[in-house]
Amino acid sequence: EMSAAGSDDFQMNKNTLVKYLGTASSVSISDDVKVIGEEAFADNLGLNIISCGTNTKKISHGAFANCTYLSKAEIPDSIEDIDSAAFSGCESLTKVSIGKNVKNIGDGVFAGCNSLKEISIDKNNSNLVMSDGALYNKDKTILYAYLNGNTKDTYKMPNTVKKIKEYAFWGNETLENITLSSALNEIPGYAFANCRNLKEITIPYSVKSIDAKSFENCISLKDTTIPSAISYINATAFDGCYKLNIIADEGSVASDFFAAMDKSDI
Repeated sequence: EMSAAGSDDFQMNKNTLVKYLGTASSVSISDDVKVIGEEAFADNLGLNIISCGTNTKKISHGAFANCTYLSKAEIPDSIEDIDSAAFSGCESLTKVSIGKNVKNIGDGVFAGCNSLKEISIDKNNSNLVMSDGALYNKDKTILYAYLNGNTKDTYKMPNTVKKIKEYAFWGNETLENITLSSALNEIPGYAFANCRNLKEITIPYSVKSIDAKSFENCISLKDTTIPSAISYINATAFDGCYKLNIIADEGSVASDFFAAMDKSDI
């Protein structure tokens, strides 16, 4: 017989669901839950389908992280915030629907979700848009996440994009060639980490900094031209990129960075 998860499966603190202790494969979160707490369902290997309650306003950091068998997530109209890493590592997640009021999306919400091809967004949502395999804000100035379930090997970022969220392409296994937006100011931490097939990235003159572990373990990345406009490269930006060859003007930050780089693993 089908039975709703017992109420003792939900550890509550006022209106926050602190931890789900049950073993159901399909969980509907009750309407008295306003906040799904940090890591409330994290590492749950039984969970297959989740639907949030109609009064849930927020999905907190890592709430569903590493739910490796979660295949479907329904995010209702009540939700406004989806915090960082909320669904990170959900490698079976194929379908996500987002209601009309979601407006704030954190870093790496879908990082490592390598089966996720499509997010359906309510047509009345005026904050978000899906286009060309990526999730953006409405005017495409912010790129929240590139969906790793896409099998394309090339991605050209729209030139409207000024900001990429951390972890936006993390763990992508299919992209080989990426062209960044000519309005982009920085390559944030972990943005392209573990993109194991990335061979070429075109970095525009607008970029000023490359942050921590941006390209960590991009093991296929070879000749990379870094413009002299870049004034900061974090020491760990290219950790584990053992085929890397940085092409840069002599005396530039990038040239000095490459000269000082530990080539023992290159």
